[in-house]
Amino acid sequence: MITITPDWLAEHDACAHGVAWATALLPPGGLVVDRADIVALWALAEGERRRDVREYAAWAARQIGGLVLHGADLTGADLHGADLHGADLTRADLTRVVLHGADLHGADLTRVVLHGADLRDADLRGAVLADADLTGADLTGADLRGAVLRGAVLRGADLTDADLRGAVLRDADL
Repeated sequence: MITITPDWLAEHDACAHGVAWATALLPPGGLVVDRADIVALWALAEGERRRDVREYAAWAARQIGGLVLHGADLTGADLHGADLHGADLTRADLTRVVLHGADLHGADLTRVVLHGADLRDADLRGAVLADADLTGADLTGADLRGAVLRGAVLRGADLTDADLRGAVLRDADL
């Protein structure tokens, strides 16, 4: 849990992420949020197709790890450097998402779509990418030690300098 105050927003450079309006909406003393609140934001963003809410939720996701976002549509989201270790993104659509340098170790990415995603230098140690579609993804320098890529589609993926020691690639389409 974190408490979002105007000072916290300023410290985390919220205005640069398109969420300047959030300061005006904060109650006195700030807003305490947890993972469930972020999931609710995603649901709102998906239901109303509101770009401003999606941008805020994407920014908030970078602040809190361990999210559960089953089937979320995060197409094109900028989550570079995000702390998503242990996150459950099963069946999420991460087409063209930017996860450059993100921490996804231990994350569940089963059946996720990562077409053209930027996963350069991402930490995917022990992540489960079973039946994931990584067609055209950039995994340059990614750490995939111990990752499960069983049945994953990696056609056109760039694995230059990726560390695949101990990774499970059974039935993967390379």
